[in-house]
Amino acid sequence: MPACPRPGWAIAVLSALALAACERPAAPAAATPADCLARAAADPPVLPWTSLHARELTGAPLDASGRACVSGVLGTRTFAVPQAYDASHAPVQTFHGEDAGLRLGAPAFEHGQLVRLETAAERGIWLLRIDSGGKIEGGRYDLLFTTGTDGRLRDTLLIGADGTRYRRDANLLRADRFAVIEQTGLDEAQGPTYAAAFTIGPDGRIALDPSGSAELRAALPATTAGADASDAADEEPEFAQSIEEIDGAPGDLAAIRRALFADGSVVEASVAAAGAHAVLALGSSGIAGFVLSVLEPTDAQPTTGRTVYRIASVTIPGPSRALGATAGAIGWEPAGHGALITLPIDYAFERPGDAERTGRPESEILTRVLRVRYADGQLHRAGH
Repeated sequence: MPACPRPGWAIAVLSALALAACERPAAPAAATPADCLARAAADPPVLPWTSLHARELTGAPLDASGRACVSGVLGTRTFAVPQAYDASHAPVQTFHGEDAGLRLGAPAFEHGQLVRLETAAERGIWLLRIDSGGKIEGGRYDLLFTTGTDGRLRDTLLIGADGTRYRRDANLLRADRFAVIEQTGLDEAQGPTYAAAFTIGPDGRIALDPSGSAELRAALPATTAGADASDAADEEPEFAQSIEEIDGAPGDLAAIRRALFADGSVVEASVAAAGAHAVLALGSSGIAGFVLSVLEPTDAQPTTGRTVYRIASVTIPGPSRALGATAGAIGWEPAGHGALITLPIDYAFERPGDAERTGRPESEILTRVLRVRYADGQLHRAGH
């Protein structure tokens, strides 16, 4: 029968084991699924970025290991479209019916670029650019996605895409605050327009931000494609009010057209009724300028057959290097005792480089969304 060790020996052995455990380095923390994203991604950009979809990103395309990393994080998750976070996008999505159900395996993924917008202990914000090689629609996708504290995928939003009947673009004010602008239509048939702001919470969740006026009032970049820095600054919109008597009954659109666009200095773009009594009139001037007016009959009408209107207008100068501009559908949303008006404008600029060699169009489009508030017969900047 073996002899039992003495108590003093056992205490010495246990003490030595405990000391060794204290001196041994701690095991490294387990890698999270998003750790490889940080290694594969390009450095964060200097924000803000406007018209993201038209920008060329810096940084090398993802290599095989980078593509495998992104595929592992995204899996087979469908890319969310704005409708997932904002019900008002539904009519726009229904109109063009494209990009629903899109996932990583659907577009070609040979030329992906990954940008790290923000990484913190609580969340990661990432931008994936997929150039699929398509010549017209489906050639480029911009996917914003987030990861949580565990490094796993949290939310996605397809913020940039182009299809047969739509074009979606984004303005990034900060990594966690951005706007999505979408225009639809085919050839001369204008479809609905969408513009909304979004925010990303501390937990990485994407949500609609109804108060995001700064994102939707995004200005054009300090220097646009092909423009010198000294010649790129925009003039500010100019607001004005006046009283004018016009032939015709209140709301007579033909009479308003004749009065506003008779001299030809401003060419009619659209005239339509808005709200209970107001009329919205949009005219174009010069190469890329616009004038937006709201006309509302005054309470007293002294002359039969004529109408006295309060006219509030805003003149929107075009950028000096713009080749042209196209205005989207005007949004009119009642707010308090007035209304919020949104007007998306696509400005075309010359794209540097050889269009035949690159296969890209000769011009690129930068989008600005004008947001103004109408109240008491006057137009104001939204938020003022």
